[in-house]
Amino acid sequence: MPADTFQLRIALAIGIYQPARGGAAEWLRDYARWLQNQGHTVCIVCEQAETTGSDTIALLTLPKSQHTKNSCKRAVALQRLVAGQAFDIVHDSGCLLQSDVFHPLMGSLIHNWYRQLRAYPLALRLRRFWHVRLWRDVRLQWQQQRHHSMLVACSRRVAADFRQLGWKNSVIIPNGIPLPPVASAESILALRRELDVGNRLLVLVTATNFYLKGVMKVLQAMAHLDEAARKKFRVVITGQILDAVFQNYINQHQLQDVCRLAGWVEDIDFYYQAADIFLHPTYHDAGSLSTLKALAAGTAVVTSRFDGSAEWITNGVHGLILERPENTSELAATLGRLLDAPRRKKLGEAARQASPLFAQERQFKKLEEIYFRLRSRRAPDA
Repeated sequence: MPADTFQLRIALAIGIYQPARGGAAEWLRDYARWLQNQGHTVCIVCEQAETTGSDTIALLTLPKSQHTKNSCKRAVALQRLVAGQAFDIVHDSGCLLQSDVFHPLMGSLIHNWYRQLRAYPLALRLRRFWHVRLWRDVRLQWQQQRHHSMLVACSRRVAADFRQLGWKNSVIIPNGIPLPPVASAESILALRRELDVGNRLLVLVTATNFYLKGVMKVLQAMAHLDEAARKKFRVVITGQILDAVFQNYINQHQLQDVCRLAGWVEDIDFYYQAADIFLHPTYHDAGSLSTLKALAAGTAVVTSRFDGSAEWITNGVHGLILERPENTSELAATLGRLLDAPRRKKLGEAARQASPLFAQERQFKKLEEIYFRLRSRRAPDA
């Protein structure tokens, strides 16, 4: 039987499955649906899940009594769940002890945490280190490296990080997104009115971890600009706000008319098309889906070299890449450059033209090909 006619039983493992919140879980949901459309049987394995009644994806979750913040204990419990089922392929996003495909959507946790701690104020670093017990994550990933058949890296940066840890061979498959439908001019104008943009430039910042994604550096860069330049921007920051320090900074530096903490936004995809600039001075991103969505929307994108999705960008052609996200002077100067309308338009148009390369179906097909190869090695006569 030709390899491409295999119908596989596939487990997709993730720690917490909350697709409505975007990010890795949203990607996993889209991938599961695509695999189902190819005729495969798919099950998402997770500690806990948020689901809607209309979703047809099978879920395998831990009982509430086994929920834990200890990543190693969770990995053991999830591994038992997987072992109790007859799967042809186990695809792990970073929460199991062993699998066929190790596809760490957060990248190397050692590098992630090293860069993340740099993003925190000195007084918070030790507290953060202790709170998340990051040594457990590091210990788990060392074990994962020894017990997974294949490493799939979502960017060259992730592959390079793992090479530093001794994993010499990996397959690089960049992240993809569902290409967005074009929003009407009327709906975009309505959103900009709702956000009180006026005739200013709408700068969009999206974040789950405000420190890691450089939100404080954005605020500091706005305070760094002279008053005349600052008033030309309307900065909207979306995401769950867990620390009052950000609003306090806005208040202390009289940025209320410039910067707005919008909180959680459910339909965030629409915001990318309404924005003039997408700003993402992240300290670490294996391959930001937000960056890809902004590029596909034709928004002028500014991201950092620590974002794996920056590998889609030729600096100055499809977007702008920050060398040092912690450098507020560089960030402020970059925003100043984007006051030039022809420059913004040129960046956005180049990004939009490249958007077919970001289509997630390309990524999904490459992952499926890996499954077929792994399955063929184990069962050549299947």
